[in-house]
Amino acid sequence: MGKTNKTKVINNIKIILFFMYLLIFYMFGADVEKVKYSEVLLLLFIGLEFLDVVRNKKIRYCIPIISVFIFAFYCFLSSFWAINSEIAIDRAKTLFVLSIFLLVTYNSFSNIENGEDKLLKIIMYAGTIFSIYVIMYYGIGEYMTKLMNGDRIGTEINNVNTIGLQTSISTIIAIFYGLYDNKKSYLLLSLIPLIVSLGTGSRKVIVLIVFGIILLFVLNREEKINLIKFTKKIIAFAIIIALFLFVIRLPMFSTIYERMEMTINGLMGKGEFDHSTELRETYIKAGMNQFFKTPFLGVGIANSSYITMQAVGISTYLHNNYIELLATTGITGFCLYYSVYLYIIINCIKMLKTKNKFINVVLVIFLTNMILEYGMVSYYSKSTYIYILLGLITVQKERKGNIDEKDN
Repeated sequence: MGKTNKTKVINNIKIILFFMYLLIFYMFGADVEKVKYSEVLLLLFIGLEFLDVVRNKKIRYCIPIISVFIFAFYCFLSSFWAINSEIAIDRAKTLFVLSIFLLVTYNSFSNIENGEDKLLKIIMYAGTIFSIYVIMYYGIGEYMTKLMNGDRIGTEINNVNTIGLQTSISTIIAIFYGLYDNKKSYLLLSLIPLIVSLGTGSRKVIVLIVFGIILLFVLNREEKINLIKFTKKIIAFAIIIALFLFVIRLPMFSTIYERMEMTINGLMGKGEFDHSTELRETYIKAGMNQFFKTPFLGVGIANSSYITMQAVGISTYLHNNYIELLATTGITGFCLYYSVYLYIIINCIKMLKTKNKFINVVLVIFLTNMILEYGMVSYYSKSTYIYILLGLITVQKERKGNIDEKDN
């Protein structure tokens, strides 16, 4: 077997291992015992990548990855001034592990041909198969009954918001391939994770899917505008949005519609809004008050529970990634973390004029994720680091392609 063929075989094995790892992580993320199987697969993946690094005597990295490591180290340092240093050290350890995870996977997928395409499809198919697993967990009949009754489905498997986000990202990616590759099969495929996404009753799902579809249509423009094609796209977009708005108001999705309506009421300060929305606003105010007291260093990573305890007598997190980081790590940690997002988004915007369609979907994922982070804490989520990996791989490959073109 030639060197090139051997490399392809190893890369294919790594792709399969990473896919299986992500799928099992989705399925058993809340089960401490079963999720260990995904960790075993990840260790095998890391082992293969380590052998590649040793053989090639080269480690690939970029400035944002260095920023991720610096952020993790800064979080460790925050234990020296944290209210509870033990909690801060535990969270810093998690961030160091995620930093290593990002470095290893970056080395792997940056060396795989069409790595960004492979990674997108891994995320899409893992989310779709996981959606089938969720439906079959209950049985098609019981799932449909729960759906018709407006129940929030998935609590027995994992946090419903987590399920909703995982499956809705798969929905967006499937719609992306359907629109940009003009393949109806992907649009049909998107219906499976879409049903599970809506079944979770998560308000974040609505935001992600609606904004995601809008951005995919807006960014999907051609150099020369063909009036007929453009009109078809506008009609298709209008039909998708109309159908989505119609479906979301059906009795089976009444829970998610009502929760979304109350959230909007809470933000506008008018009408009826639920206790959850009211609590979140209280957390945000408490977090901002703490930030003004300790603007540069914060109270220590993962120490937000002390802020919420003082505010409402509940030990929890601040339910807002921006406020969470500002309150616990100050403006220093906030800037270190979001410098990675800024790097990816700015480069994607600069590269929009290129023919690389993957730039568009990466930009959509990051912009929608930044909107969602107003209502969730995700800086230590493994899924977030997978999206960062996708963004870095896509941007770096496009930058490398531009440099190679100039050299030629």
